[in-house]
Amino acid sequence: MSLYDAFLKNITSPRIKEKFADILTFVEETYPELTPVIKWNQPIFVHEKTAIISFSTAKAHINVGPEVVALNRFEDRILKCGYKRTKMLFQIKEKDPIDYDLLKDIIDFNIEDKRGMTSFWRKDT
Repeated sequence: MSLYDAFLKNITSPRIKEKFADILTFVEETYPELTPVIKWNQPIFVHEKTAIISFSTAKAHINVGPEVVALNRFEDRILKCGYKRTKMLFQIKEKDPIDYDLLKDIIDFNIEDKRGMTSFWRKDT
């Protein structure tokens, strides 16, 4: 995971760092067709020139950015997990378990929904 070493080094919470590394590993292993990049100081997974999902951190949580279309589609499940939803992302707190099925469904949705898209972000976000 050398692409992420510098990024992970700056995470001060050992639990957040561990969870963050687990999420990145999950996405890389589950979706080898996605290209991981660091942009705007955050890991972003790209497919066919368009962003599929991004991750960043704050002191006590991990931010997951799948874009508003996916957030709206999966809002009920996001909230059912106990994750906090904001306008552009949802947050996994340090104490929260990671719902890998939800992450997989969001990524699958974005890969299909953004198929053939040439812009990095959707125009409506």
